[in-house]
Amino acid sequence: MNLKQLWKQFDKDAEACYSKWNGEIRMDWSDDEIRTWQKAYETVKAILAAGREKDPAFCREMKDLDEGTAYAHDLGTWMEDYLDVLDMAEAYPELLGSLDELLALFDWKEVPATDLKMLRTIVLGRLGRHEEAWEYACVWQKEEPEDPAAVSACVYASIPGQQWDSAEKLLSEHLPEDAECTEDNELLFRAKQALRHAQGREEEARGIEEKLSVLEEKILSELNGLFDGDFELDEIPF
Repeated sequence: MNLKQLWKQFDKDAEACYSKWNGEIRMDWSDDEIRTWQKAYETVKAILAAGREKDPAFCREMKDLDEGTAYAHDLGTWMEDYLDVLDMAEAYPELLGSLDELLALFDWKEVPATDLKMLRTIVLGRLGRHEEAWEYACVWQKEEPEDPAAVSACVYASIPGQQWDSAEKLLSEHLPEDAECTEDNELLFRAKQALRHAQGREEEARGIEEKLSVLEEKILSELNGLFDGDFELDEIPF
């Protein structure tokens, strides 16, 4: 099939995906439903293969797939849903395989692959591959030493193997004890809280929770003022 035909096939595949799911959190995914999503994913890979056969520079960034089609297919949203579905279904081997493919298929220069790398670290842990998760997070953090997500991934990945000295060193470098909890460092606070729970240092974990609560109240206050509504954190309109 040519590109036009492949995009039509993707639209058909995506419609089949959403025909039985409206975005709610579910755990009862059937094998047939997962295969439906994987079929659409294979069509996406076919689109890339067909485009790059003619032009190796075709859609080197994932966002190019939407920008090049004037967002007619909303592939970016579909891809996020696809990964979420595999995660909800606990299809971790399939999820890990897709993450590895996506990280390899695109350059990730204009939009960093932060979410994919964080999810990959988590999935390795859920597969019981804790040492591999730790090593992967450490490599990521060395490549992007100032990325709070990379630092947080290291802290989370340190917990099963109790590589706590390394985690403490990273936290001391990136999150001063007297730091205010902000949207920029929230990930670090949450990672530190998880570490304190694992270490049994509950009083410190409660102190971190208080700081997180202050940030949440601040965000809600700003949203309520901006949208003239009364939102909960899980109801923000974007």
